[in-house]
Amino acid sequence: MTAKTFTKSLKGEAASDATEPARLAALSDNNDVAVHRAVARNPRTPPAALERLSHSSDKATREAVTGNPNASAAVLTVIVRRTPSLRGCLPLASI
Repeated sequence: MTAKTFTKSLKGEAASDATEPARLAALSDNNDVAVHRAVARNPRTPPAALERLSHSSDKATREAVTGNPNASAAVLTVIVRRTPSLRGCLPLASI
């Protein structure tokens, strides 16, 4: 299996609704930004993993966290403080 194929496989696993929260937490520690983005979008991702991803240097990953229903108000606040332009991505209830 090539590195590209392996990354594609991890990205698919991270995006799957069938992936267990514990596995998503483990995938959030992966070094690939595409995997981080998929984990951040997955509604089964646990809050602690979203908190880690909220500190990503990748703006698209932080934006994906803002759309995740498991992202806490504290995590959303951290993201908006770091990247004010993402405020418009927040759910209305958290503003």
